[in-house]
Amino acid sequence: MKETLSDIVEDYNSNNWCADNKFVNRICISYINEHKLNKYLKSVTTNENGNSNYNPITKRLFVDLDDGVMPAIRILTGDKYLYFDNLLKLRMVLHELEHVNQEKILEDRKEDTEYELVKLNNYHYIYPSFMKKSDAGIIDTIKGTIKLYKYGRYYYKNHDIAPVERLANIKSYNETYNIFKGLDKEKLGRAYDEFRYFSYQELDYFLKCGYKLNGDKTNSPSVDYLSGIKDLKYIVNEYDFDEASKNLSFEERVLYGLSLSKEEYDNIEKLNPYTKVIKR
Repeated sequence: MKETLSDIVEDYNSNNWCADNKFVNRICISYINEHKLNKYLKSVTTNENGNSNYNPITKRLFVDLDDGVMPAIRILTGDKYLYFDNLLKLRMVLHELEHVNQEKILEDRKEDTEYELVKLNNYHYIYPSFMKKSDAGIIDTIKGTIKLYKYGRYYYKNHDIAPVERLANIKSYNETYNIFKGLDKEKLGRAYDEFRYFSYQELDYFLKCGYKLNGDKTNSPSVDYLSGIKDLKYIVNEYDFDEASKNLSFEERVLYGLSLSKEEYDNIEKLNPYTKVIKR
């Protein structure tokens, strides 16, 4: 019988275990098998005081287990803090696994909006010659390294509106919610309300991130990000994305960071499944 993500969370909560290396590995195995992503992930490493990230070249996933519950949350939730922590670690791992899934999206080459956004946000696509280092001379290698450095600075400066990060943030919060809503509210105690409140605020930010209302419509955060990459500014066309988005739902356009009408912009919050929050 296949172990689901809910099974793993319930097992840890029932035994009062705090998310550890085994927790992360079980989550990854369950997710990878369900989504058939084995070829895109070769190893998983947990560390402390590092950064959670996925390296598509080495196919290695790093998870920072030290990035846990804030002191204020520990005080508010008391002995139930580990439930909050387990959900937080689950969401963190799911975020990185979405990046693994994006490698499959690239390889599948399904000609849709998600594929286009992931492709245009991929360094291999932007600078393909640099990735073929065996064919590059010393000058090309130096130029490529400089471009990589500049792109890295741009990426981290504009991290939250990058299409691949927007996708990973929103999808991981939604998937965590699907597990969260099935948990025993009474057993989780204060951790249930605090996690819901915390997640509502976080997801509200990610849903609205980069949007600005201008008259009767908004900008497109994803187009803004991609247009800011020097070697893409003549490739990315906002009109093309506007045309493609006509066949997309309101929820999909927010997920992809595409332009919205004023009415849609005013109703972004309705897409947040954590809307029932405790009053402060």
